[in-house]
Amino acid sequence: SVPVLLMGRVLLARQQLFARHFGFALVIAGTVGLAIALCASIRPEGLACLALAGVLLVLGILMGNAGYAVLAAVVIGNSVALGIAFFYGYARNGFAASETGGAVELLSLWWALVCAGLACYCLREHRWRGTARGNVAEGWFYGFYASVLIFEMFTLAPAYSLASDMGLPGLATGYLGLAPALAVTALAFWLGKGAGRPARLLTMAGMPLVFALSWYLPGAGLALLGLTLARRMGSVVMQGFVLAYLFGYMVFYYYSLAVPFSQKSIYLMATGLGLLTLALILRLWQAKAAAREAAHA
Repeated sequence: SVPVLLMGRVLLARQQLFARHFGFALVIAGTVGLAIALCASIRPEGLACLALAGVLLVLGILMGNAGYAVLAAVVIGNSVALGIAFFYGYARNGFAASETGGAVELLSLWWALVCAGLACYCLREHRWRGTARGNVAEGWFYGFYASVLIFEMFTLAPAYSLASDMGLPGLATGYLGLAPALAVTALAFWLGKGAGRPARLLTMAGMPLVFALSWYLPGAGLALLGLTLARRMGSVVMQGFVLAYLFGYMVFYYYSLAVPFSQKSIYLMATGLGLLTLALILRLWQAKAAAREAAHA
């Protein structure tokens, strides 16, 4: 695997399109072989996952390729989470009740660090734009956000065995939602410094709602973080991707509710009215901001 990786790295630096694509394929093949060797030779499994994350971090930095950085970040984020899960009892056929708390705390801490890194990159994105490593840094950003989404999908519904089969604790209780809520709060605080006092107060007053939403609907809080990041960075593709994820999450959540259909309909109507009200407020706010900018012009 190592010679294949080295050959792929050499070809990635070439100018020819075919050479770069062939080099990328060799790098992926070498990485897969190296990952299989690590997982087969290192015990316990948790240590193998953490070792794989460390190796991919080093390889991602050495390769200097945006596509490879995306894939490496996706695997790194979930490898660390799986390593924590293995250390907390997966090898003993699942989590004991006394062990789940520690696993949830460590997993929440890990994803909080990831979300903090995403917010930090978003706030300092202008420093990466146009630099030699700008595309690679952007690849790390999108990869780590995708890793959080993937983990949330696997912890969404223990009733459907998504969590039990992977050995992960169900985080639908809201602990995972605290990480994006903290990141959204930090972004709102820093981005609101240039706004007027009423806008800042209104934004900070809405933060408890963000934490409540993220606690009861962790996937919705994660989508809110993605939309905030995408809006800040001006990425239409990321906005569409996050909205598609949010739609799928809410559909899954709606059909998973163990309540009568009449009560589900009330929830659905209340959600629609809330979204319409929010859209109206944002449109009025945008109109006032545009009028104010036109007056200063």
